[in-house]
Amino acid sequence: MDDVNPPKFGIARTDEVTELPSVRKLQRSDGITWATTLAQVLADTFGAPEGVTENLEHVSNLVSLLLDEVRLHPLPSFVVHARPKGSFTINPVFFAATMASHRAERLIQAVELAAGALDALESGALQLSAVAARALFELAVVCEDLHQPMLEPWRKIHGSVARVHAAANSANCETFNLVWTVRNGTRYYPDDHGWEHATSVLSRLDRFSKRYTAARDIYDMLCDATHPNIESHATLWRTQYADIGEVHGIRFEPGRSNSKIKLYIVEAIRLSLSMIIPFLRDLWWVAADVTNMCNVTPNDHTVLLGLPARAKRNELCSCNSGQVTRVCTHPEPEGLFKQ
Repeated sequence: MDDVNPPKFGIARTDEVTELPSVRKLQRSDGITWATTLAQVLADTFGAPEGVTENLEHVSNLVSLLLDEVRLHPLPSFVVHARPKGSFTINPVFFAATMASHRAERLIQAVELAAGALDALESGALQLSAVAARALFELAVVCEDLHQPMLEPWRKIHGSVARVHAAANSANCETFNLVWTVRNGTRYYPDDHGWEHATSVLSRLDRFSKRYTAARDIYDMLCDATHPNIESHATLWRTQYADIGEVHGIRFEPGRSNSKIKLYIVEAIRLSLSMIIPFLRDLWWVAADVTNMCNVTPNDHTVLLGLPARAKRNELCSCNSGQVTRVCTHPEPEGLFKQ
C-alpha cells in the first residue's frame, strides 16, 4: 500500500457504493415497493398460494434491510488478499480485516444478485432471473453452512479480553480458519497451486435441506429452468396447452409467462436474504469484538481496510449495539428472521 494516498479517518466509501446500479435498482426510484411490484408480476401465476402476499412483504423488508447493511458501516477501499502458500502473521488488524473483507464481498454479491433477479423478474426475463436467483441461493447456502460453525467457537471467547486477544493473535482460532478456508476455497486451480479446496455447494445444500426440506426443491427448479433442454424451457412459457391439429403445443409468450417458476424465484430470493443478512451482521460483530477488545485505534490503514475501529468512551460503539463504548458489552446481534 506504499503507493496509495490513504484518506483521512472518517471518510468512507459507502456513498460511492450506494451509487452502484444494483443498489439503485433495489432502492426503486418510482416509490413502488417490491411487494407491490411482485404482486403484479405474480398476479396470474399458475399455482400461486393464497398466503403469497405475506412473503412478498417479507421480501420488501429484507431488501430494505440489505440496503441498510450497505449504508450501515464503512466499506473497505481494499480487501484482504493473500496468494496461495503465502505467509502471513495473524494479528488483530489482519483478523478483523479478514472478517470485514468477507462481509463486504458477500454484501456486494448479495446486492448484485438480488437486484439482477428482481429486475429481470419484473421485466419478464425469467431465465435471467432464475440464473441470478440460483446464484444468490448458492451464496446463501454457503453463508448458512458457515454461520453457526463460525459463531459457536467465538461465543466461548466473547466477553474475555484475554481470550479475544489470544485468538486474534493465533493461527489456531477456529472462527478465523473457517472463514479463511471458505473465502479462499476454489475448484479452479489444481491442488499444487496451494489454494484451499472449495466444498461443493451441493454438499452444503444437502446439510441445509435436512433443516429446510423445501430447499432442494427450490434449487432443482432453478437449475432446471436454466438447463438447455426442451422440458426445462417449457417451465418458462405460459401454462396453456392446446392441440393444434395433430400437434400438442404450449403457449409461447416470452415476457408474459404465468409459469410457477416465478414463485420459486421469489421464494429463493426471500430465503436467501433471510440467511445472508444475519451472517453479514455477525461477521461485523466478530470484527468489532476484535478491534474493541484489542483496542485497535483508528488510523489510515484501518480506514482503507474498512475496520470497525474502537470509538471514544462516550461515542456509540462500532459494534452497532446502540450503546456507548464505555458501557458496551458488544452483544451478539439478535436473530431477526424466520425461514
